[in-house]
Amino acid sequence: MPDTISLWSFSEYEITIPRGLAHSLNTFAESYGHKIEWVDNREYDTDAYVHAFANKIDVRDYQEEAIQKILNGQQGYWKSPPGSGKTVAILEAIRRSGQFAIVIVNTTNIAEQWRQRARQYLGPDVKIGLMGDGQDDMQPITIAMQQSLWSRASGLDSIGFFDCFGFVCLDECHHLPAETFTDILSRFSAKYRIGVSGTPNKNKAWKPLVDATLGPQIHETKKDLLVQQGWLVKPSIEAYYTGFTHSFFSTHEHFGYRQNKKCFEPGCTRPDDKKRHQNNYSDVISALVNDKNRNEIIVKNIVKDLNDGHCVLVLSKRLQHLRDLKDAVNYNAQAWSHHTYMLTGKESTEFRMAVAEYADNGTCVIFSTLADEALDIPRIDRIHLAFPGRNDDLIRQQIGRGERPHPDKMDVICYDYVDSCGPLQNQYRERVRNVYNEEGLIVNERK
Repeated sequence: MPDTISLWSFSEYEITIPRGLAHSLNTFAESYGHKIEWVDNREYDTDAYVHAFANKIDVRDYQEEAIQKILNGQQGYWKSPPGSGKTVAILEAIRRSGQFAIVIVNTTNIAEQWRQRARQYLGPDVKIGLMGDGQDDMQPITIAMQQSLWSRASGLDSIGFFDCFGFVCLDECHHLPAETFTDILSRFSAKYRIGVSGTPNKNKAWKPLVDATLGPQIHETKKDLLVQQGWLVKPSIEAYYTGFTHSFFSTHEHFGYRQNKKCFEPGCTRPDDKKRHQNNYSDVISALVNDKNRNEIIVKNIVKDLNDGHCVLVLSKRLQHLRDLKDAVNYNAQAWSHHTYMLTGKESTEFRMAVAEYADNGTCVIFSTLADEALDIPRIDRIHLAFPGRNDDLIRQQIGRGERPHPDKMDVICYDYVDSCGPLQNQYRERVRNVYNEEGLIVNERK
């Protein structure tokens, strides 16, 4: 990492700053009694009606409010929780803008979800292109893989590709601090250049970079409002104490002796050897995922959910841990063994879409290392956090997988497994304080 990240450049006659700072620059100038005269070279076709043949999308009141803020604000980002219909609202904003549009995503699964939603809501006559995953099809609405744009940036720049669009949307814009996203987004000259995310503050230290490149937050849809109106389902937390414990020592330093030379003798001015011992957290985690009693508790709860007809999501960062849990579930619930699936990010888009479609019927278990924006299965109503964690935004994403409404969903339960080892206990307390209490979730502790 460089010591300083410069967002501006200076030449003899001009200063160049990121476009997202336009609002801040206006405010700064006005505070000194000055007014900026703008020459607007952003891409915008005043006569464009490229989406006039698309179906008008019926949106909810809170989506309509967001669409108005997007079209009026023109640049910045919209914060809205998972399951709130950001994709649908953006598609309607694109339709109303009448501009050629591009949506930038970071996984093939999300790209396919956008294409499906576009066909579903805008109608079969709308041309939906895809750039990436072996395809190079530019249409009035194009879904583009960020990796593909990045690898071909110079060539696309030379043919004026980045000036072809009047509307650019960066999906899951909390990825923006990555250099590749910043570079790609900055190349587009579109009048409408916006981002959407459920967790735009995921990289809190990088917020100035997000604001500078994309612009300020132009709207926020509150989760409480969506829960009150029935657009999201509020989960409850079942905290199971596993009894797992393990000796733990933290990272520490101590002084020792130099070889063949005593450093503690009176009057010695030589610095002592300072040795740093890393903590044994990795050993704790290895023991945890292999702990028979702990895994049996998890498997027992999963099997019960499966027998009750629920759609179950089991999350862990360790692939072997998931495989062991899956094998144990198949052994203990042999009648449902063909209803268990693995999603690790390596599966094909077709397979993942097939799993999502099958999950719509309930009575299945999905073992996954994924809990992010790529996992969109509304039927999920039971979530097992089989792996400990302390990242607040990740925990919100994990429990958020069950918040989407579904006709067959009566309630949502998230199982949190509480361990007795020191740092793991602290992580649970932080989850309760920073996530569950803040979200107003009921926590039932089962010891």
